[in-house]
Amino acid sequence: MGVRLNDNESITCSPKWGSINRAHSKSGAGFYYTMDTEDVGRINLNPAGAKAVQEGWCGRGGTMKITKISWDDWAVEIVETADQVHPLQMRTWKDNTMQTIPFVVPGLSNPDPEAEPPPATEPPPTEAAAPSPPADANQWTLDDLAYLMMWATQRAGACLETIQPEKEIGQGDYIGALERMAVSLFIEARKQGLRPAQKAPAEVTVQKVLEIFDGEIVKKAPGLTEYVV
Repeated sequence: MGVRLNDNESITCSPKWGSINRAHSKSGAGFYYTMDTEDVGRINLNPAGAKAVQEGWCGRGGTMKITKISWDDWAVEIVETADQVHPLQMRTWKDNTMQTIPFVVPGLSNPDPEAEPPPATEPPPTEAAAPSPPADANQWTLDDLAYLMMWATQRAGACLETIQPEKEIGQGDYIGALERMAVSLFIEARKQGLRPAQKAPAEVTVQKVLEIFDGEIVKKAPGLTEYVV
């Protein structure tokens, strides 16, 4: 049994959920409503009471004072508003489960108690999409990547010669150091969007990179290529 208010009676409560429940009246005419609270249990509401709670909703976790003045005259006062107030929902037992339904109070908010939400309106037809623009400067090709790797290898070789000019190219751990430095340069250049100011055929650049990492390194690093963003 829930709490039933008499005329000119009030109750202060804190809603437990963000919804009230609707059920068919035992008499078979109309509906009755209930709201679960944290402090006073379940409160019984008639249609006017349910509508008043919706209009004076304090939010789940807030505090509200509900007054029944007469059968069709209820008043709701917010004592404390919840931190977050979401719209009050209505739920009912349907198809063997509790379901959220449109918040409809017959005679007060909508003449059709089983009204469904209006269908979503479809967006107006749009004109045919414009053709895609040509590839811009932010798109990379295999040619770009291969040429960037060749540049990174060349730059790494020049750096190593400057740091250790007396070490013969290709001797000892030179290849490992060259590879690590070239990869680091490649990654950083790619991250910053650097790309070559001039192009080279992909098959030439790829072959050159393979030759360099295969150990057939020229005695002197080729001229360095300038790169732009």
